[in-house]
Amino acid sequence: MSGAAELWSSGLLWIAIGALFGLVVGLWSTRRDAGQVDPFSAFDDAAERQAHRVALLRDLEEQKGSLPAEVYAAQRQEYELLAAQALAEREKAQAKLAKHRPPSATGLWARHPQLRGLAWGAAAVATLWLIWTVLSRSATPPPPARTAAASSPELEEVGALLRRDPANLPALIRGGELLLRAGRFDDATPYLDRALQLDPEHPAALTNWAALRAARGDLDGAARILDRVVARHPNELEAWSLRGMVAMQRGDDTTAKASLTEFVARAPDGPEKEGVKALLNAPAPTLAADGGGVDAAALWQAKCASCHGDAGRGDPLAETRDLTAPAYQRQVDDAHLRESIRAGRGDEMPAFENLSAAELDALVRLLRAWGGR
Repeated sequence: MSGAAELWSSGLLWIAIGALFGLVVGLWSTRRDAGQVDPFSAFDDAAERQAHRVALLRDLEEQKGSLPAEVYAAQRQEYELLAAQALAEREKAQAKLAKHRPPSATGLWARHPQLRGLAWGAAAVATLWLIWTVLSRSATPPPPARTAAASSPELEEVGALLRRDPANLPALIRGGELLLRAGRFDDATPYLDRALQLDPEHPAALTNWAALRAARGDLDGAARILDRVVARHPNELEAWSLRGMVAMQRGDDTTAKASLTEFVARAPDGPEKEGVKALLNAPAPTLAADGGGVDAAALWQAKCASCHGDAGRGDPLAETRDLTAPAYQRQVDDAHLRESIRAGRGDEMPAFENLSAAELDALVRLLRAWGGR
């Protein structure tokens, strides 16, 4: 069943439940009203009893001469008491009548209050369901467009988790990260924005938000976010790595080297750690502008990192290989790397024909440095 069908099925079910509840309330109201005394009838009965007892007093007065004094006095006292009680009942019925409000509804609604309850119950539940649906859908990031990256099993799993629980923080962060790696910045934005609404200080959410800012050219904003993350969460490895890469692009070699050194000191052994170590041990031109005035790291981030990763180690989501692997580095020469960047590789990789010879050479040297060659 599609998401829309599930949504409408759920809505119709709740409306039916509301209508049933309203019908029950309407039937209960009808039975309650049926058990109550009509205030008009009660007033007429009280008035009739009072008139009858007053008539008894008149008859007694007419028979006064023919009755013994003791009998007359006793009956008069009894009739006066009954007349007083009837007067009190009449006044009480009159007070209830004054408070009574005739039903405002006429026609079908007046004759069938259970139908009125059914309609009100359905309308109330439908309104609440509509409000809940709008709020829950606005809090859930829209599903990403169907592309090769979006059809990956991991991203599909993230989407399924968020459909079940729109406030699943780890799923929101992972979805934003996957879309960032695929270079789909607009799709990643609502995921990370929602994650930060749920937890404004979450280190992984902030780190990915900084990566998004950097990818859109706001290097200073990204640097400020990353400074805050590493200060409060010094074990957030991705923040140290990204801080070093952003510092490279800003031309801040001191911060770049300090951040990458901190990453190497804290990171577990593995290809990523080895790649950053190679970057730190590479000649200075790979960390900043080379002799031809080319900032190789910044160029890599702008043109290559979205598919090949921050340090050339590839991205399983984008199905790109690890360009720093020793076997690959031995397999290809500099001319092959340079031509692959310039002319592309068919549908697998776009061409960058506008890069200058100096820029192509800078990227090749950077890849070789990452590979330890």
